[in-house]
Amino acid sequence: KLDSVKQWIRDFLTDTDGKLIVFGVHKKILHPLHEEFKKVSVLLDGEVVGRKRQMVIDRFTRDKQTRVLFGNIIAAGVGWNGTVASTVAFAEMTWDPASHVQAEDRIHRIGQKNAANVYYLIAKGTFEETLAQIIQKKQRILDKIMDGKVDTSGLSVFNELMDSLMEKPRAKA
Repeated sequence: KLDSVKQWIRDFLTDTDGKLIVFGVHKKILHPLHEEFKKVSVLLDGEVVGRKRQMVIDRFTRDKQTRVLFGNIIAAGVGWNGTVASTVAFAEMTWDPASHVQAEDRIHRIGQKNAANVYYLIAKGTFEETLAQIIQKKQRILDKIMDGKVDTSGLSVFNELMDSLMEKPRAKA
């Protein structure tokens, strides 16, 4: 899959003049991608903290030659405005749909002048296809719950959690 992701990024860089944010989970994916595109990219993962984190973000947002930010979904998926890019690609996914939404929102913010494009680079015939379906189902359930439009009676784990959170504090004897 890594070779296919590299080719997708090459095609993006050749076919557009825009910037791209590529999210992943594992160093085994993010680091080789960054190495392949080192001249035009930066890397933002859990090891990049403090001033160095801000320097990476500033380089991506201000330097026209830096066209790709490779970021860990957790470390780079929150806390900064990435509207200098209008395209996000996920080289990997987590089990948590909220992390994906947060990461997507780096480009989908006030100040975005272009349509936000989000791509999930999923290898056909792999577990990723199943994972994508699971994530979509979880997101649909969350959306319905937040809109108050779902019967949660079939969600026993969810019901147990909600019941424990909704219990009234007991008076101390």
